[in-house]
Amino acid sequence: MKIRLKFAAAALIGLTGSNPAISAEIVPHQAMYRLTLDEMKIEGFAKNSSGTMEVKVYRDCFHYGIDRHIDFSLKYTDDRRTHIVIEERLREAVGAQQYWFWSRTTLNGKTVAIITGDAIRPEGGTLIEVEDETVEDASKAAGQQAAPIDPAAAQAEAEAKAKKAAEQAEAAKNDNTIKMRLLGVQVKYNWPDDRRAEVDPAAIFPFDALRRQLESLEAGSLQPEFIIFDGLNKDDAFRAVYRPTQLEKIDNPIIPDGNAELLDTPAWRFTTQYFVMGSESQTPARTVTSKIHANGVVSDTTIDLGPFAFKGTLAWLKGEPIPDC
Repeated sequence: MKIRLKFAAAALIGLTGSNPAISAEIVPHQAMYRLTLDEMKIEGFAKNSSGTMEVKVYRDCFHYGIDRHIDFSLKYTDDRRTHIVIEERLREAVGAQQYWFWSRTTLNGKTVAIITGDAIRPEGGTLIEVEDETVEDASKAAGQQAAPIDPAAAQAEAEAKAKKAAEQAEAAKNDNTIKMRLLGVQVKYNWPDDRRAEVDPAAIFPFDALRRQLESLEAGSLQPEFIIFDGLNKDDAFRAVYRPTQLEKIDNPIIPDGNAELLDTPAWRFTTQYFVMGSESQTPARTVTSKIHANGVVSDTTIDLGPFAFKGTLAWLKGEPIPDC
């Protein structure tokens, strides 16, 4: 019996390749950043801006996690205002196989988006049989009903299907081939709607991506891209494309209040563009440029959301105990 495998080489590498990032040490910590406008791309002129970003990075023997609260206000010269609040609570199993996500965005006091759910990454790359799906099957899967047809047409269609099925059965008997594919990451959304989805089998979760990138940077190179599922898009994973803004290790000139000694580690500055998988748009959903340290602490960042971008400067930093596992 022949088994035909249908999957991209990148997916196989992502699932079966070595993961050197297990040794990367992400320290639990709390941080507060002052936000200012970096660039505005919508009509009008900014009069002033202000905001804060509070970040708490968790770690225990079983999970990594991050709570992030962004509160940014922008006042225009014509007295219009934009007040955006973004809240995120993300958790990832240490083994990088399970992930939980919750996020909410409000604009001028009105909730515009809530996304919640969890995801499981099949361990080791699970192969499943590919089943041919007809339009009728797809309609049933989507909960749709086929339009009524007349009896003569129905009989003709049934005979045609029977003939095609016989031909396919004979071909399968002679060919004896089973088509297989990798099972993708299984996502269960709880909000905005209750549904299940499957994303690219090469997708990894955010902390896994961060650990892999930090380990690669320590070794002297920046990984060019990952497929990341972070739950911050209600439809799919992201293709995260990385490019250096400064390759060499750099000193940190900022001395925040609190545990500034956490910044006494190697650091790199790079830009990440997040493109929605399956989208034809050439514009990233968001772009983040950060200076990140080998322990996972970010000392400055610029977040581009499309209409505008704001810059975050580290003002306060506090370390948390590293669990003894």
